Amino acid sequence: MEKAEIMLNGRISEVLIGIGGRIELAGFVFAKDAIKYVISNSKCGRIKELYAAVASRRNVTVNSVDKGLAHFFNSINEKAREDEVNRVLGLPVYKKYDSLSNSQFIALIAATL
Repeated sequence: MEKAEIMLNGRISEVLIGIGGRIELAGFVFAKDAIKYVISNSKCGRIKELYAAVASRRNVTVNSVDKGLAHFFNSINEKAREDEVNRVLGLPVYKKYDSLSNSQFIALIAATL
């Protein structure tokens, strides 16, 4: 693994944990993979393509990726503090009762990195 990739992995983990992500959820690993994929594939425009890439990398089904990410991001939405999420992302984009979709979370995090 290259130094830049190690640093990116660390930064993604910091952001996910900083916004309230729990590392014990399978969705944590899926989210990291999805964010890395979006960063490295700027032409990625379809969520099906993204989920298929993550599923292939982790040797699971696309449905497992979808459910894992949904559970992961729902857990963040349930307990997140608006000010903390906005501070970690560096943008005033998150409002507590505006539930962001999986793809919106992934895109926001990828854009801030």
